[in-house]
Order: sequence, then structure tokens, then C-alpha cells
Amino acid sequence: MSIEAVDKEQTEAWKEQVGRVENMTYDEELDEWICANQKRLTFQYEKYKQRKIDVEPVFDQIKYNRGFDRFSLRGLSKNTTDWGLICIAHNLKKWEGHTQKKLKKCKE
Repeated sequence: MSIEAVDKEQTEAWKEQVGRVENMTYDEELDEWICANQKRLTFQYEKYKQRKIDVEPVFDQIKYNRGFDRFSLRGLSKNTTDWGLICIAHNLKKWEGHTQKKLKKCKE
């Protein structure tokens, strides 16, 4: 290591990383971030609000209604398989409900 300590912010490699917040500037007027390659990034509040509606109830249903509290196996690959089976069971249950509704409408 040299006697002259070079800050990371001064190196070319650091400045070329366009995804770093440190290399971006914020435009308060438009509520946008401008990255190092001059692209404007806006935070989409509507999509963030929609996430609470779309994703989290599924986890609640799996945990509460299906009684899933914890994984019974060890290891990432085994838990991935276990979670996949749980999601398949959840989706099949939803599909069954939809087909039952369609059959009732057809019979009427």
C-alpha cells in the first residue's frame, strides 16, 4: 500500500459504476435521480403500493390458512424444493376454487 491513500471516490473504477447512489445526483424539483450515464430514474410509488396488495397476502395465506410455519428440511436446494411444492399446492387450491365457480355458473 502506498503512502498516499487514494479515496475510493477518486478512482476511475468507482466513478464508472453507474448503479452506485454516490455517483448519482438528485433533482428535487422532478423527484428523480440522475445516474452517471445521464439516465433519469424515478421511483414508482404506485408499483410499491401495489406490492402490498399483490404479494404479501399470499404469504399470509400460506402461513395462516395452510399452517406453514417453518421448513422441515435443511439446505437451500431442499428448502427450494419444499417451497416450490407449497406454492404448487397453493396454486392448485386456487385453481380448484376458480374451476368450481365456473362449473356452478355453467350449471345455472
